[in-house]
Amino acid sequence: MLKQSLERDIAAGLKKRMDRRYGGMWHCVVGRSFGTYVSHDARSFICFSLDHMTILLFRYGGRTDIAEALMPAEIEEKMEKLMSDMNKE
Repeated sequence: MLKQSLERDIAAGLKKRMDRRYGGMWHCVVGRSFGTYVSHDARSFICFSLDHMTILLFRYGGRTDIAEALMPAEIEEKMEKLMSDMNKE
């Protein structure tokens, strides 16, 4: 139960930050094993692994210009900063 609660808290925190920072309606999935089939805005889909967790973020509805300005390495750096910021709160 604790692991599921942690994953849910991480997903909720990342979703809220992405909504505030980049606008639109972001969705976040956090876990060790999952499958997806989603619709998303162009250039608004991010999926990466951190330690033993996979984090999937995608936006459906809203701005599409933010992802155009980011390269993959920059996206990874921003996600690590988001995770770090969450731990500080």
